[in-house]
Amino acid sequence: MQTGLKMIAVAVAIFLALPILKESRSGPSVWHRSAAMARTEGVETQMAPRAPAQTALPALRRSTVNDHDMAACARFRVEALVLSRRDYRFDRTAAFSATDLALGWGPMSNPALVQEIKITQSGRFYHWRPNPDARLTPAEIKVSSANMHLILQTAAQRAAMKQIGKGDVVIIEGYLVDVTSPRGGQWRSSRVRTDGGAGACEIILVERIRRKAPEPAGDL
Repeated sequence: MQTGLKMIAVAVAIFLALPILKESRSGPSVWHRSAAMARTEGVETQMAPRAPAQTALPALRRSTVNDHDMAACARFRVEALVLSRRDYRFDRTAAFSATDLALGWGPMSNPALVQEIKITQSGRFYHWRPNPDARLTPAEIKVSSANMHLILQTAAQRAAMKQIGKGDVVIIEGYLVDVTSPRGGQWRSSRVRTDGGAGACEIILVERIRRKAPEPAGDL
């Protein structure tokens, strides 16, 4: 019995250590470097100052992922700070999109400001609640961040995704798509950055995704 308990304890310890091992393998995130700089030097920086770029397509561009129809309505590119990451396995959308990233740009890519906001993800939504002393207004948070459903198509994209987590700056290029399942379920991507609530998430058929390497930060 004692041997069995020891084996379970070892297994739990290894499981809990996995995020730490991943962090050390990937290197310190932009978030951690910027936050350290803000603490030591008083520097506050927008890690991704530009809003996402969207270009309308002259006609729908159709493709299929795991038997789901993808109707692309716009080209899309975003460079943003990862505010949170959530992986899904068992809901209906996991059949074509297994990962959501809550992303921030402009003021929501300033780690010193973002740390004043409680951020969570659940049920395919991104939730935020400013602290009483937060400097960003709800309106600023709303137009400078979003929850995005990512549709990965290749082993290389999935390998890149494994290295991406909270505090990283990511660059994602692809298409905004509306999705129809074989059973008739439908999901429509947001087309604007100013909406909120149900239907406000972008659904991205990913062509390229990468974690942006942090800038050298001296002894931080």
